[in-house]
Amino acid sequence: MYFGVFLNVLVIGWVNLALMSILEVFFNIPAHEQLWYVGGAMLLVVAYSGLSGLLGVAFTDVVQFVIAMIGSIILAVIVLNSDRIGSMDSLKANLPEGTLRFFPKVGAETSGSVLALGAGSFLAFIGFQ
Repeated sequence: MYFGVFLNVLVIGWVNLALMSILEVFFNIPAHEQLWYVGGAMLLVVAYSGLSGLLGVAFTDVVQFVIAMIGSIILAVIVLNSDRIGSMDSLKANLPEGTLRFFPKVGAETSGSVLALGAGSFLAFIGFQ
């Protein structure tokens, strides 16, 4: 019941809010029209999920994964070749020390290379679970 209702409703709301933010920032769509676009996207997903069944949803997830990976690789190449970054070596030189370390340090430092979790964040995470 917890994962099937409460958590899924929270995640779906979170994803819809993200779509609304993307519509506003990238396409300058007013807030009162964003709900129509989000509703249309939800109806489209319900239609193809309902008509295709579980196997169709699995195939769709594979296709969406391939599209997302191709898009991510293209974006990475564009960013690395941009004037602000230059190359992979230039990117590594400008990152804080330890950012690309496989096993980051755990502690209370505020740099990006240290995993730190305050007591309030820990309790919120555990309480939510």
